[in-house]
Amino acid sequence: MSNYKLFGDFEEHLLKLWFKEFKTTCYTYSEPILDSMTVDLIKRLCDSLKQDSHVFIMTTDILVQYIMIQNSRNILIENQLLVIVCIILICSKHVGEQSDLRPKIIAKLYTSITEEDITIGVINEMEINILRALHYKLPFHSIVDDLKTFLTMYLKDFKLRVDIVGLCVQILDVVYIYYRRLFFKLKGVYKQSSDALEAFHKMITNRFYLPSGILLCALEMTKLKYFMSVDNILEEVSEICNINKNHLQLLSKYIQNIISSSGHSNSSL
Repeated sequence: MSNYKLFGDFEEHLLKLWFKEFKTTCYTYSEPILDSMTVDLIKRLCDSLKQDSHVFIMTTDILVQYIMIQNSRNILIENQLLVIVCIILICSKHVGEQSDLRPKIIAKLYTSITEEDITIGVINEMEINILRALHYKLPFHSIVDDLKTFLTMYLKDFKLRVDIVGLCVQILDVVYIYYRRLFFKLKGVYKQSSDALEAFHKMITNRFYLPSGILLCALEMTKLKYFMSVDNILEEVSEICNINKNHLQLLSKYIQNIISSSGHSNSSL
């Protein structure tokens, strides 16, 4: 790994702490429950409300958590659209760059979609209900933060003129929309044996796994592959995340296939 000379002492310290945390922590294994139509709806709503990828990703994660909690209590979610827009509002306050999102804007969007009036009081009540179900605990970071920090640490010495970070975040958005498809496509490959399936469980919870696959995918999708040795980068990334390069190549390939089949071209990204 390269050193951190381009950063100040404080930034260098944070990066070292982050790298250590990545090595010692992992995600909890869970299988996706949201279909692509639902996640795509969340993305479109976030775009309509001018919310960034942080809000989109965290809204998706919190919605999954909320659904699982309500299912465990045998509580039916009657108004799914209201739940989604209220979670967007919650996440916007929590992590969004656009902090001017207000309940009245949510109410206006809701009415434009459903042609039904809704009061600010109903929105506030739903916010409280959601937060209460979550025990008022929201995540401190998301995969967006992991991805950006990984790219900052790994690419800082390349002095790229292309906004590879922005491209990678856009790829992550697409991956999240079609994550259920990607997950079960990969699981189908590894379920051939118990050892392979166990390896898949470890990889999918590895905090380096998805960021690494997205980086490799971004390099393959751009002209950077003609100026940078993708093979060398693959070797380095494989060593960083302690995952065999063949697994990372497969992940990158499947991400590229999803982008292609979903109609998201290089230009649209």
